[in-house]
Amino acid sequence: MSLKVIEQIVREDKYQGEIGIAQWRTALKEAQRIDSPRRSALYGVYDEVMLDTHLTAEIEKKILEVLNMDFRFVNSNGESDEGLKNLFKHPWFYDFIRLAMEAKYYGHSLIELGEVVNGELQGVDLIPRAHVVAQEGIVLKALSDDSGIAYRDDAAINSYLVEVGDAYDVGLLNRCVPHAFYKRFAMGTFSEYAESFITPLRIGKTNTTDTDSINRMEEMLANMSVAAYAVIGETENIEMVETSNQKNYRTFTKIIDLCNAEMTKCVHGAAVPEDGMLELAKKANLDFVRNVINFSLLPKLANLGYVFGDFYFDFVEEEKPSELLELAKVLLPYKNITNDWIAEHLGVTVEDKTEDLEVLFSAFLQTKKDEGFFNA
Repeated sequence: MSLKVIEQIVREDKYQGEIGIAQWRTALKEAQRIDSPRRSALYGVYDEVMLDTHLTAEIEKKILEVLNMDFRFVNSNGESDEGLKNLFKHPWFYDFIRLAMEAKYYGHSLIELGEVVNGELQGVDLIPRAHVVAQEGIVLKALSDDSGIAYRDDAAINSYLVEVGDAYDVGLLNRCVPHAFYKRFAMGTFSEYAESFITPLRIGKTNTTDTDSINRMEEMLANMSVAAYAVIGETENIEMVETSNQKNYRTFTKIIDLCNAEMTKCVHGAAVPEDGMLELAKKANLDFVRNVINFSLLPKLANLGYVFGDFYFDFVEEEKPSELLELAKVLLPYKNITNDWIAEHLGVTVEDKTEDLEVLFSAFLQTKKDEGFFNA
């Protein structure tokens, strides 16, 4: 039997029934109960709310912030190892970072490392979260099983597994769920309202009592859509009456905007205009991923044959040009700042100023004249 956990999982169809606030509350209780906790229903709710484009875009923004950061392997002396960095500049490592960041939103995640071939890891796999019972340290082969693979007790299996997040953590998505459902309800209600009250009322007028004529006009009115037209008699008339409730849509858009703003706060840890808090949130994400790599991933890779010595992983955090410029202004009266430093840190290529030789020579002559040199 294969030791790989991912190969022992029995894949099952996801629940496709109705999911709303009531189902979320029940699923949360199942995930957090003391005896035999199960998260399959909760992750079904999460899959549903992740259909919200605003929510997915905000989460992707936070993940890309980390994925786009440069990194290095450095020791306590500040020396970098480019060879180690090159070993990690492979798709599997960026997949690992993405999965580690997703754990902040989904909660505890179990990542399985692939085999090491010719000194390089071949990939990483996420053990389906619904199959993991982190509180008990088991992986269910099938969701209906009462027991599973005790992955923490089996050294051979555990050597390939990296746990990210606390075993009891259900993730930040849990806080987003009610806002996503309220938003969906508001949008659905808005659609019904628009159909009933914003769409112009179609009125057909005729002075005939002929049943066929009346039925013909009724059918035309019912089938009118974009670029609609009608063929009617001289004594018949069709009117499009605008309703007086068109501005009431603002009630729905305010609810939708409010729900979007609340989900943004859940994802970013702050409202978007609060730049200071956003910087703190970004730093916290970098610290989180850095710690997962140094204290969870690297020890596993070391056991699989990677050699790190005294080097550890670190992000290369960018310095803001505005802050560096202020620093340069403070240092300039006391220290020499080279052109190379300015080009590297401020992105501006500069050269030393050279004064016009004619001006310098004229000044020299004037000085000598003042000294009486030419009167001798």
